Amino acid sequence: GVVTPQLDRRLRILGALPAIQQDLYQRWSTMFPNGASAGPSMTYGLVLDDGLLYSQGFGPRDPSAPAWADEDTVYRIGSITKTFTGAALLGMMDQ
Repeated sequence: GVVTPQLDRRLRILGALPAIQQDLYQRWSTMFPNGASAGPSMTYGLVLDDGLLYSQGFGPRDPSAPAWADEDTVYRIGSITKTFTGAALLGMMDQ
């Protein structure tokens, strides 16, 4: 069949996933060497034009349960809004 640019991009991303998974798990394990019970959780996702292509979670979804975080885990937003506000202000300044 014909390989479209969109399909080619998906294939390259899917080919890179094992290395991405290994790198992120290694970073998480280094920060929290005692494993899933020691640190907070994180979830990353790869989003393309038509939605979520892949997601992976590390760490406990809930400290009292053994289940790991995934794409359905709800996180508290914390202080992340400062980042969005700063980016919005810089975008407005550029205009």
